[in-house]
Amino acid sequence: MSRLATALLLASLLPAGAQGQTASLVRDINPHPPGAASAASGPRQFAAAGGRAVFLTLEGDPAAPDALLWATDGTAAGTSALLRLCSPCAAEPQKIAELPGVALYLAADAASGSVLWRTDGTRAGTYPLSPAGLQAGTGSDLVLGRRLL
Repeated sequence: MSRLATALLLASLLPAGAQGQTASLVRDINPHPPGAASAASGPRQFAAAGGRAVFLTLEGDPAAPDALLWATDGTAAGTSALLRLCSPCAAEPQKIAELPGVALYLAADAASGSVLWRTDGTRAGTYPLSPAGLQAGTGSDLVLGRRLL
């Protein structure tokens, strides 16, 4: 994704009062020069969590990329990678729910299988929910469980 497209995408997530402002690049999150490989690594799977925008990027081998979860508050200093959801990923992680203040992503890799991740847009508030809970409970059990709330 081009830098301008990334800036416009991030600007669209700003509060309504900020919509009249000109879009600008907050931070260049793509360490690779423009090209075919870097085009596939653009931000994706956006969600709102804890007053921040969270999103995924892919990096590394396009056939089995690593997925990084990022968060931004719209400033360069407030834009950072939170963690790797999978490395390498068996499939592209998916945003599966957006709740008040929290987003859920499902990621899969060969080592740990499918893992449901919870984030509030901070490193401390980003962690995997129990894989045992994925096997024993239903999706609604996880969403309404104590760990998420």
